[in-house]
Amino acid sequence: MPGQEEKSVNKNNGSEKTATAKCRFIDRCPMFPLFRSDAVKRIYQIHYCEGSFENCQRYQSASQGVMPDSRLLPDGKMIPA
Repeated sequence: MPGQEEKSVNKNNGSEKTATAKCRFIDRCPMFPLFRSDAVKRIYQIHYCEGSFENCQRYQSASQGVMPDSRLLPDGKMIPA
């Protein structure tokens, strides 16, 4: 399933442009509270949640109805316990 895609109209010339799509799970991802560093968390959010979320292992699992382990990182690695 595709993520949320927002569109806006440029008032200068009336052309339509697409804003950055975001993962539909971004507001409820249980992985984020596990990060000790907001900077590291933000890097993942920019790269995956607000960018290539289709490549996120968490997104792929959740889209298939399988709740991923909260320690699963977007690249498929696990946060150490």
